[in-house]
Amino acid sequence: MNPVMLFSLIATDPLSKRAIKRLLEKDGETTRPDKLLRAFAYGEDVDAEFKILLRLIDAGLKAFGNEEDELKEKLRDICWRRGFASVLRGITDFGIRKPFVPEAPFLVIWDLMYACNLRYKHCYSTTGKPWKDELSTEEALKAVDVIADAGVTALAFSGGEPLIRKDFFEIASTQQSEACLLLPR
Repeated sequence: MNPVMLFSLIATDPLSKRAIKRLLEKDGETTRPDKLLRAFAYGEDVDAEFKILLRLIDAGLKAFGNEEDELKEKLRDICWRRGFASVLRGITDFGIRKPFVPEAPFLVIWDLMYACNLRYKHCYSTTGKPWKDELSTEEALKAVDVIADAGVTALAFSGGEPLIRKDFFEIASTQQSEACLLLPR
């Protein structure tokens, strides 16, 4: 049987989907998918349910011609694990289709504020003065939590000029602790 077809059958089988969804449930600070994918990356055994995930990963590696060692190396990075979990959730929620739909976007670009101390002619933003309804520090920190809980892999701050926001480093450090990748813009 064609490896891509086998992967599709395994991934979309109702029993497999139910088992994979259970494996991908969130459970506290460190998500279960993160624990399982980390265990895979470092060659650790977790539990009997873990074998279901291994079966799916093995089928995916064969279907798409990738090497296990290469995937293990990549999954040692938290951002890769978050992205991979989002792909698995997308497969269980939406199936395998074109265009592919992951659980969450891989990247969110957030215009953190509109004030800017520069006046570039090429800038797409109508920046200048802060908007009256920009988020407070507490609201911005809550937004970071929501973005992280949604499974977003990377968060880039843009705007105006986010670095002139007085609480930028507080927001950015919280974002880092939520295991999202901070990308400079």
